[in-house]
Amino acid sequence: MFKLFINVNLSASKISKQTCGTIAKSINTLSIVNALNLSNNPIGVDGSKKLSNLNLKYLNLSKCQLGVGGAQAIANIISKSSIETLICSSNKINVEGARFIGKAIEESKTLQIFDISSNLIRDKGMKAITEGLFENHSIKVISVKNNGLKDDGFNLFIKTYMGHPGTQLSTALFSSNDISIYTLKLTEQLFI
Repeated sequence: MFKLFINVNLSASKISKQTCGTIAKSINTLSIVNALNLSNNPIGVDGSKKLSNLNLKYLNLSKCQLGVGGAQAIANIISKSSIETLICSSNKINVEGARFIGKAIEESKTLQIFDISSNLIRDKGMKAITEGLFENHSIKVISVKNNGLKDDGFNLFIKTYMGHPGTQLSTALFSSNDISIYTLKLTEQLFI
């Protein structure tokens, strides 16, 4: 006997925050949906809260106007579900939202791929994410591209992971940040 799993792509479908409740209820009732793509829909904070009880393997909430309030819902998803891949780029999560997410990452046992690119988390937000990652042993890939990170945020990340036992992290994407060539060259020398 085999089990059927469905991947649902509703990207750019004009899904509203009200519709998110219906989607969440349907998915939880069916329990055969494995992946949900809601990218490019204006679900906002209220819509993300309605999705926070979903138990999926893959969820894409990129460009959904989540903001800091939506980051709290994302933190709920990370810490209370068996999510493996979460994409939440371009949502104006900012430093405060990154703090909620950092704490949730620390608790997650299943999250393997996490994309928080283009969210203006800056160095202080990266510090919160890095602290969460230090305790996490499941994340393999993280993308923090285009977040206004400078040398301090990057250096903290590198120092935290140099020789950290138990980390599964194999890929960290930092492109389109304000990290100097000098810092990158020093980092390269550390790994040679």
